[in-house]
Amino acid sequence: MMEHFEANAALGMEAVQLTAAAARGDIDAQRKLRDYALESMAEKVAANALAYAHGHAVEAMIWARLAASHGEEEDAIQLTAALAYLSEFWGMDGEGQEYGNFLLGEVVTILDGLASRGNEDAAISLNAVSEMLNPRISNMAKKIKETVDAGF
Repeated sequence: MMEHFEANAALGMEAVQLTAAAARGDIDAQRKLRDYALESMAEKVAANALAYAHGHAVEAMIWARLAASHGEEEDAIQLTAALAYLSEFWGMDGEGQEYGNFLLGEVVTILDGLASRGNEDAAISLNAVSEMLNPRISNMAKKIKETVDAGF
């Protein structure tokens, strides 16, 4: 039998253990990695190291999606935060900025779904976001919702 090769060793032992646990579906590890990526992104934005910040935003989205896949509403709200941050790097609410616009449409769709279930935090966030966005984002959210409602 071949010895285990640890491809993530450069990250340090704690990150190796968290990554392995997250890969096995451990929601607490997924949440920790999401939060770590969001914190690292914010630090890099503050330092104006935007390429690094973008990388952390992508990583945060991945871990946030995995955590949200367990079905907890708070994790879905955290996913919207990660998506909103990432949309800033990909052209937030701009004409022709399809990926950033799609991410914002997804944010609106998730918040709307949570708000319709009675989640007050989502309703407050949805109202705040809706006041700031171009109508094209609402149209994108409608398209996403139609796709979701149709069962993909």
